Amino acid sequence: AAAVRPNTALYNALISASEHNWPQAVSFFETMRRAELRPDVVSYTALISALLANQEVDRALKVLRSMDERGCKRDRVLYDTTLKGLARTPRWRDAMRVYAQMRKERCAPTVVTFTALVQVLAGNARWRQLVLLFEEMRHVGVKPDGRLYETLVSAANRSGEWEGAKAFFAKMRQRGDSPNMETHLELMRNMQQTGLFDRSMQIMEAMHAEGEVLDATVLTQVISSCQSADEALRVRGFMSEAGVAPTVATFNTVLTALGEERRWEEMWATYQEMEESLECKPNEVTHRALMTVLEGGACME
Repeated sequence: AAAVRPNTALYNALISASEHNWPQAVSFFETMRRAELRPDVVSYTALISALLANQEVDRALKVLRSMDERGCKRDRVLYDTTLKGLARTPRWRDAMRVYAQMRKERCAPTVVTFTALVQVLAGNARWRQLVLLFEEMRHVGVKPDGRLYETLVSAANRSGEWEGAKAFFAKMRQRGDSPNMETHLELMRNMQQTGLFDRSMQIMEAMHAEGEVLDATVLTQVISSCQSADEALRVRGFMSEAGVAPTVATFNTVLTALGEERRWEEMWATYQEMEESLECKPNEVTHRALMTVLEGGACME
């Protein structure tokens, strides 16, 4: 039988599989060239990804530049891969240069592109550049989503630059570019699920302090994403302080959180508050939450 000749697709797969062994990825890439197989944009993307995964930033940028002389056109996926790799480094200036080249070559950026740039800028406390970046997003018609804002907060939290992040959000609100309530909800829920509950509360408190109208439905959904009854009670307490009237769903969500931890006395106090309320009388969901705890063996002192 005739021997199978390796082709570009096979080498691309080998380079991709070498992500944690960059010398091997480079070796496959050079072997491919010696075999007179022309690397395509997928080859370069896989090699750059492997280099950046191992913090070989200078080598990766050199490979990126070499594509010009070798006649291989860059695409958006390659640029996004490069930017996501740079986002894990202190090299924010290089990231912005790569983005400038991307725009020069008329590759349309997406929210993925901007999320990587936000991560590297926030992680290096480049708040002025972030404001300009958000202006650029608006200019090209890319709308920030909750995950992009979450990336900003997480990067600022890791770098110890939380005060800078709060000042950034304040400036964005002044410019009319702050997240809407739906985006805030997504942000809060994602932050809670990744251990950033305190930070999410600070954002909500700042929104209230600056006159943002808070909605009981949204805050109830925030409660439903809490990872503990203590967190749920804290959001419920914030609602009271902010003058946001709870709904039946709010009470039921808090009762469910308390019930999961068998905190009967606090459940009973919450239930009595509902009974005394003119607007939020207990319903079937309320009684089901109470019965779940009773059936689990909890009892009232």
